[in-house]
This record gives sequence, structure tokens and C-alpha cells, in this order.
Amino acid sequence: MLPGYKREMLKHMPIGCCIKFIFIFDKAFWREDGLSGEVISDGSFAPHGHSIGPMTYLIDGTSSNGTPALLGFIGGRCASVWTSATHEERRKGLIECLSRYFGGHKISTHLIEYVEKDWNVEPYSGGCPCHNATTGSMKDFVDGLRKSYKMIHFAGTETATQWMGYMDGAVDAGRRAASEVLVSFRDNNQLKDNDIDQYTFENQNRKYQNVRVPRSKFYYAIPIIVVSIAAICKMLFPKML
Repeated sequence: MLPGYKREMLKHMPIGCCIKFIFIFDKAFWREDGLSGEVISDGSFAPHGHSIGPMTYLIDGTSSNGTPALLGFIGGRCASVWTSATHEERRKGLIECLSRYFGGHKISTHLIEYVEKDWNVEPYSGGCPCHNATTGSMKDFVDGLRKSYKMIHFAGTETATQWMGYMDGAVDAGRRAASEVLVSFRDNNQLKDNDIDQYTFENQNRKYQNVRVPRSKFYYAIPIIVVSIAAICKMLFPKML
């Protein structure tokens, strides 16, 4: 069984509720209309027969090779309601929303394909994009977030030291956990330093650890000017300061 601090931490870090979708088109018609393709909604526009709308966030998801697409999310309260709908019901509901924002004729004319991923029913995560600590829990349980237990090491985007919640964070955490495993082999004399140095997380990031941002020759000028002005005002207007 995991130690108490690990179990309590997991209890206080529920995962997000999210459904991701992509609409693929034969042309980026919204750009021709001078629109960015971005929509933010609280679900207040509800398709016929529904109490809440599916749309929460939408962006221009056109790929690097130029395939026009609108990418978005059904999140939070909207996702908790729409996860019980069928694939086709979500598709129709989202098309109603898109038609409201961009014009129904253009959506039906240029739509090629609809793709979705309901992360709420994913057996190995049960949600998306990551677990979030509830109020006050970080103060009590943050120390256990990355801490290994016996021979178990913990990775995942939630344990990242940067870009938590993103794929970048997952990679960062995976490298850190792998480094911990390698170092444990070294501590047990199963590997030598020169066998693992090229792979460890610390070694790969060493070149970034001591980088100093170059300072302008005017770095200290602004504070000196501010202090000087304050001193002059103090002398000239002693009763006002």
C-alpha cells in the first residue's frame, strides 16, 4: 500500500472533465471572412432539446501541411453532461454551435470529417488534461507529488517541474523519473557514473542550469533614478512625504 501522504494527495487531485474534437474542412472559410476561428463559451447556447451547450473552447487547428480544421473542447460542466450523449448527438450539437458562429451554409458545404476523443471514458486516465490540486492541498501534500516510494518512481505530466498539464511536461517528468531509476542503480553499485551520466535528467539539463540572462548596462539605472527622485522630493516637500 502507498504511504498516507501519497493516498491523500491523490484524493485531493481530481482530474479534469474534457472531450476533444476536430472538424476538418476543405477550406479555411473563416479566414476568408476575417475571423480567427476562436470561440470561448460557457455553454449558454444550448442546441434544441438540451439544457446546456457543448461548446466551451474552439481555435483554428489548421495543420502545418495546410489541412483546414477547427479544434475545440467540451469541458467542465458541459463535458459532464455531454459525455452521456452519443457520438452523433455531440456532432450534431457542435455543428449547431458552429453554424451559429460561422454560418450554417458554410459548415455544411465545406465539412469533410468530424473526429472526437472523450477522455472521460478513457480507462487509464478517466479525464483530461491533468489532475489539479484542490484548494489548500498543495500546502500539505506537494512534497509527495514527485517523491519515489521504495522501488516505485512517479512520472506523468502532473509531476512535471515545467509545462505541467502538457505533453512537454509529460516528457520532462518521464526523463526525471528515468533519471531517478538510473541513479538508484548507481547507488546500488549496479552501474557506474560514466555509464549513466549521458542519460540522466540532471546531466542533460546542466547546460541550462547556470545560464545567466545578460544584463544591460542600464540595469541599475532605473532604480537609481527612482531613489534619487524620491530623495529630492523628500527634501523639497518634507511635509507631503
